[in-house]
Amino acid sequence: MTADQVDEVLKKLHPEIVGVVQQIKQVKGPLDKCGRAVLAATNVFSKNEKNMQNVQQTYANTKKTIEDPQTTPENKKQAEDLIKQIQDGHDSRVNQLAGAHENLFNLRSEMVDAQGNIITLLETRISQLEGINALIQRKYQIQAEELKSLRDAAVESKAADDAAEAEKVVETAEKTDEVAEKVENP
Repeated sequence: MTADQVDEVLKKLHPEIVGVVQQIKQVKGPLDKCGRAVLAATNVFSKNEKNMQNVQQTYANTKKTIEDPQTTPENKKQAEDLIKQIQDGHDSRVNQLAGAHENLFNLRSEMVDAQGNIITLLETRISQLEGINALIQRKYQIQAEELKSLRDAAVESKAADDAAEAEKVVETAEKTDEVAEKVENP
């Protein structure tokens, strides 16, 4: 494989690399949204739990008021009405908490799934990028081999040129010697 062939492969892979970046961005958005939803659901859940604790405290205090022998019949009736309201509200809050808890569980499950999908996607893409990196390394190796080959050829060519030049110098020297000999011995 030549360096040019490696370049062609890399050019063909470029849109896929851009696609990987786009896929990661597409998955990141919903994951962030899911994270915010989990946080919001957790906050609602916490507020409902605090409200439940307050209601339980109010219920306990109202029960004490009803059981207190010094409570007037009118106050007892108001306390009993409050207990009824608390019980009715309690059932509603229990249902709300159960719904909020289920939503929170579902959101966390979706978030875990999304994270798993991202991890799988990233592992796949990392593997692909490692392959691309190997191609790039191969390209540089091929270029280095081609450069060495050109350098060796240049050295051989220079040596051949030097040998030819030396041969010409020798021939010229021999001719000069012959001419000089003819001049000395006509």
